[in-house]
Amino acid sequence: MGILEEFGVARIVNAHGTSTRLSGGMMDREVVAAAGAVSGVAIALLPDGAKPGLPLLTLRFADAGAAAAAEARLRAQRPAFHLDAARIRDGILAVNPIALADADAAPLGAAIAACCAG
Repeated sequence: MGILEEFGVARIVNAHGTSTRLSGGMMDREVVAAAGAVSGVAIALLPDGAKPGLPLLTLRFADAGAAAAAEARLRAQRPAFHLDAARIRDGILAVNPIALADADAAPLGAAIAACCAG
């Protein structure tokens, strides 16, 4: 359980006024379900060491080049999706659920399926 959940906070509002639920990874699981199996990409839910209780959805590619190409295709989508590329040198992109609104799960999953297949 994350610190916000310990205080009874179930939803937060980001800078754009979009409400996001803090549900222990439900949003990430919805994105995974919408993406389905993506050839050449290992999709996993991993704990975020910086924010306990909020797992990150990680996409692991064969190499940094494949991750960079997928990241560029995701940014070119309309709507654009900007994933966390802090570990792109390791071939990893991540999705932080705090950045997502409820309605983002299905479109993001579909974009991952379309843009990330190897």
